[in-house]
Amino acid sequence: MERRDLKTICLINLKYNFLPHFLAAVLLALFTPVLFRVEALDGVKSAYPLEMVLSLVGMICLTPVFLPEQEEGIRDVVRVRKTSYLAVGLLRLCYSLLGVSLIFGAFVLFMYGRECDVTLRHLAGGIISAFYLGAVGFAAAGISRNVILGYLVSFLCYVSNFGGAGKGFWASFYLFSMAGGSFQEKYWLLGTGLILVFLTFLIKR
Repeated sequence: MERRDLKTICLINLKYNFLPHFLAAVLLALFTPVLFRVEALDGVKSAYPLEMVLSLVGMICLTPVFLPEQEEGIRDVVRVRKTSYLAVGLLRLCYSLLGVSLIFGAFVLFMYGRECDVTLRHLAGGIISAFYLGAVGFAAAGISRNVILGYLVSFLCYVSNFGGAGKGFWASFYLFSMAGGSFQEKYWLLGTGLILVFLTFLIKR
């Protein structure tokens, strides 16, 4: 991929595909303090807003990575270009993850300024939960070629964590583990998310 092509792809995708979803994620972050009191929280309670609300920014930003090619006609045009379609998808995924990380970083700094007991562990754990949710939506949307289905599967995964997802076999994939004082589950979420991303690119190849 030439530097000029890379710049053009980034500008077009950032403006027409990424920016609307990123702004929606920012609005969610701004709304989070309305749902949770973010002031002088201890280490465990500080995880609540990060895992239970802010993790949704992963679903918002990562699920629509392949949205522009949802229409078959556009997808066929993209595939015959000299620039690799999967390379473009990987580029979109990378800057979407960067956007998610920036939102979490800014929110953790905000919490720190409000005298919450937050650490880099909270930052990493929150980003991992968001990545896992986003990877679920990314895989469902990428494989089915239907972004709406991707959002639905990711949201159902999120909602299931308010039921019995923290018990039995699914305990290892519990999104809100830091709120329960555990970080071990984050390694499972990270590994599973990476596998989902890899399989999605492999299938789309």
